[in-house]
Amino acid sequence: MTGATLATYCLLARRRRPILPYLKTNAPAAAAMGIVAMGGFLLALVALKLTLASYVGAARNVGVVFGVVFGARALREPGLGRRLAGAAAIAAGVALLAFA
Repeated sequence: MTGATLATYCLLARRRRPILPYLKTNAPAAAAMGIVAMGGFLLALVALKLTLASYVGAARNVGVVFGVVFGARALREPGLGRRLAGAAAIAAGVALLAFA
């Protein structure tokens, strides 16, 4: 929903010319990401019906761990130590919930 609102604003704003070539180039990728994001949300709703909300919330935070690894390896982002410490804390929390 946020993406649709932002896209509408960009198209209606006075400076809409720079956005049109970008949309023509990246529209398929943006649409695919929207579909994947909606699919992830729907999977979380299904998981909420199947198990406790605390498990689902913890499992959804595992994406942060993958984001840290991706940022360090593919994007070569600085500050890896602090991010890995945070990612380890998230992974430990998920593991504690899994064994509770």
